[in-house]
This record gives sequence, structure tokens and C-alpha cells, in this order.
Amino acid sequence: MNKKTLRDIILVAVIVVTAASALAVINSSSRPGTEFEILVGGELFGTYRLDRDAVITVGDLCVAEVKGGEVFMRSSTCANQTCVHHRPISSAGDPIVCLPNSVTVRIKGGSETDYVV
Repeated sequence: MNKKTLRDIILVAVIVVTAASALAVINSSSRPGTEFEILVGGELFGTYRLDRDAVITVGDLCVAEVKGGEVFMRSSTCANQTCVHHRPISSAGDPIVCLPNSVTVRIKGGSETDYVV
């Protein structure tokens, strides 16, 4: 094996280890939220608890559901459905955004700095 190939292998290994370490730090720093907000057009629609299963209808725009301590978008009138296909969220600062309908669901965790746009 020549020196150039060995250097390439070492470089790739360093990149993989660095990326894995960064991901571990990011995942370990997330903390579970206790409640979430729904905003429509930047205005507060409502604040809800994560420990109570519920279905929330947001006007004629979308339906959010809380189940098992997580919230997800059950349905939406938007064309692309990106918000509906988003994974359920439960950690402080996690958002689900429906841009066409200007609806944001965000997890709160006790401090205003939990969510930064």
C-alpha cells in the first residue's frame, strides 16, 4: 500500500470518528420537553402538554396529535405534506414546520433559549 492510499484511509477514518462524536454530543444534549406550542402565522394558537394524549385541530389547516409523549402532524391541507411525514418530536427545541400553512409546532423545555430560529 502506498503512502497516498494510507493517508486517504486515515483521513476518512478521522472524518468518520469526528462526525460520530459530533452526533453523539448533539443527541446527548437534547432533553425531553414537557409541553409544546402551536403557532399559526407567528401567533400563538395554543400550548399543550406532552404527557396527555390528544388530537388538536388547527382551524382548517392541519391536525396535530400527541401520543406517548410525542407530537406529530396527523394531517395537513398543504400540497407537499412534508410536515405530515416529519418524525414525531419530543425533545426541547424540536420543531415541525408547515411552511405553506404557516404552522409551527415546537417543543418547550423550560427556557426561551430552547428554540432558536
